[in-house]
Amino acid sequence: MSSAFRHNGVWIAFYDGRANATENGEEYTGMAVGNSIDELVPLEYGPVATSPWGSGSLRYITVLPLGDGEYRFYFEASLPDGSHGLFTQRVVPLG
Repeated sequence: MSSAFRHNGVWIAFYDGRANATENGEEYTGMAVGNSIDELVPLEYGPVATSPWGSGSLRYITVLPLGDGEYRFYFEASLPDGSHGLFTQRVVPLG
């Protein structure tokens, strides 16, 4: 698990994973949700976040609540040349 936080009373967690050992270093991001940190259930439909470049790898999401209902996400993602870069994005949840 790379990050866990509460939003509107629900726990949300991001985690990194891969299908097999050959994808080591090119993991993808999954998401789990639950009413408590002990009741997290992974979403069943593949990666929830991917890079538009390279292998599509996007991993190590870290979430920083900004205190106004918004969040700052930090993550690593693959680049067009196959290397990886560090990124940050301000996230404003819908609804």
